[in-house]
Amino acid sequence: MAKAEQDYLPKLEAAVRDAEQAEPDRAEPRYHLGRLYRALLRFEEALATQEAALARDTGFAPSRYERVILLLRRYHDRVDELRGRALAEAGLRFGSGPAGDDSAARRPGLPGDEALVAADEEAPKLLVDAAADLAAIEGKGAASGVANAQLACARGWLLALRSGSSVDRERARLSLEEA
Repeated sequence: MAKAEQDYLPKLEAAVRDAEQAEPDRAEPRYHLGRLYRALLRFEEALATQEAALARDTGFAPSRYERVILLLRRYHDRVDELRGRALAEAGLRFGSGPAGDDSAARRPGLPGDEALVAADEEAPKLLVDAAADLAAIEGKGAASGVANAQLACARGWLLALRSGSSVDRERARLSLEEA
């Protein structure tokens, strides 16, 4: 743990607890703590903290946006894990292709990402949940308090992760360019 994190994180966590005691129905203290955890690359803690914020206020769009980003991150990590497992079962590993690339993951006989995701229980649900949160935020429009660029980025990432066709990939590219 970095010294700044070691010195300040306990104080910030205590401040969040104090704010929650003062106003137990407000989502904002947990939202800000969750953003801090994400900045510190503590993704599981960040997601749990955003879930806690949404338990206080299910309509709090900034926490929903954070959850979208964290769910998409978890999905990406899950697909990497599934690829690694498939490679290991084939006696291969990431980086075993020429020049250390991941071409081993695309060798004939190995399942592609779509097949790996379809056979997995967790991965598809992550995309469904992220898409539902994104739709809820976009349904609020400008009143959500989430910037259009953030929404375009999240939409583009979601489309890119679930892109199965060239049309989906083009939509993802355009959304990311918009961001």
